Amino acid sequence: MASVPAANDYLFVKGESKNKFLRVSHADILYAEALGNYVTLFVAGQRLITYQTLKELAAQLPQPPFLRVHKSFLVSVDKISMIDGNTVYIGEQAIPVGETYRDSLYRLVRERD
Repeated sequence: MASVPAANDYLFVKGESKNKFLRVSHADILYAEALGNYVTLFVAGQRLITYQTLKELAAQLPQPPFLRVHKSFLVSVDKISMIDGNTVYIGEQAIPVGETYRDSLYRLVRERD
């Protein structure tokens, strides 16, 4: 029997023009960085800038695997290659872990052992 893809395995994000929306697969998102009322989504091979807050984006994504690790960063836990103290790495990219978010990150990591 063929597996049916999950109905909510993607989201649409607002593009740079008023009526432009981009479809982004959850599996392609590496991490997101807040820039005021904008968010830069780092997606496999590209960067997308969308007009929304990180809080709004986080509400649209399943948690886990997406987790807020800093007031300015949201990461896909599945894409983390290493955690070193208060820094997570997605590939070569170092992302700080805020004190407020550290416990939830380590709790999630321990659950996935």
